[in-house]
Amino acid sequence: MKWDEIYDKSKAIVRQVIGQVLDEESQGNFEGMENIVKHLQDSDYLAGELKKRERYDYQEAFHNLKQGERRRKRLRILMITSRAACVLAVASLLVYQWNKQDRQQVKLAENKMMPARGMKAVLLKASGDELQLDEHSLRVEGDNGVVMAVDSSGLQYEVITDLPVKELEYNTLIVPRGGVYQLTLADGTKVWLNSASRLIYPVAFSGNTREVTLEGEAYFDVQRDEMKPFIVTTSLGKVNVLGTRFNVKFYPEEASVITTLVDGSVSFSNEEVIETKLSPGYQLVYDKGDTIVSIRAVNVNNYVGWQDNQLCFHGETLEDIMRVLARWYDVEVIFEDEELKQIEFSGNLDKYEDISKFFKLFELGANVQ
Repeated sequence: MKWDEIYDKSKAIVRQVIGQVLDEESQGNFEGMENIVKHLQDSDYLAGELKKRERYDYQEAFHNLKQGERRRKRLRILMITSRAACVLAVASLLVYQWNKQDRQQVKLAENKMMPARGMKAVLLKASGDELQLDEHSLRVEGDNGVVMAVDSSGLQYEVITDLPVKELEYNTLIVPRGGVYQLTLADGTKVWLNSASRLIYPVAFSGNTREVTLEGEAYFDVQRDEMKPFIVTTSLGKVNVLGTRFNVKFYPEEASVITTLVDGSVSFSNEEVIETKLSPGYQLVYDKGDTIVSIRAVNVNNYVGWQDNQLCFHGETLEDIMRVLARWYDVEVIFEDEELKQIEFSGNLDKYEDISKFFKLFELGANVQ
């Protein structure tokens, strides 16, 4: 069930409450209005009203309500009451849904203290040294005339000399579950890495291409250089670009690579499929073992919103959604009923909300706890 359907449930209660208030007001019965307010404070009453809501024809009731919205005083009461009732109606929905006993369950295994989420990563340097990255500032001048700087905005590499690169040195940036991180490569390309991801990249680029290796999910804003195409390599194929913004998602356990293009032009290829080009606003999906790719038009914000602190789901199955939440909140998800995995939801939610708020929304949309 989608979020707008949940909202419709709340509106049904709101309409009923508004109708009662207007009836009492038209009769000058202010004591009756006070009784309605008391009812709104009673969660059992609200839950009962929710349970009976299917008996009423709310479309007809709302039509009648609109017919009577003529007097200024009644309109003022309508505005005030509808705002309060909307909040209380949603609360009653939560209470009612929470108290259902015959739910099928999805279980979470987690620590009592949820780990902190945010900018964090581990840098494995070519020398073998390991460096924990957080918001503390750090500046290191390395070989090949490249400076590495770390601050609250992430990790940046900057070439400070025009000397030719003697030998490619590869660093590995690892973002754990519950983390995200931003990286600026030596050519100026910006990379946002999502939870449970790793990127292998040269400290300084050399030769005719700029190639990095990805496992997980990353959003790229590539610095254009027609003489040196940028290549994102995964174990399922390569994404080739010149200068563009795009998202690549490849988690080995999901056995597929998904490329979503924001602007510019990219292509995908491997040993099984011919090179396939992608246009802005489109998404390419390749599943392991297939000999073809699928391409579809999408709302790109649903697939790149994570790098702007939004979790965006559009017709996603509960299985896919919980997989995303498990990585971000660093929890384990167990389905007691396999059929629950195929329930679909849509919505945009703040990544830094408490996880319990997500679950309450799911409970409102289906018979699941």
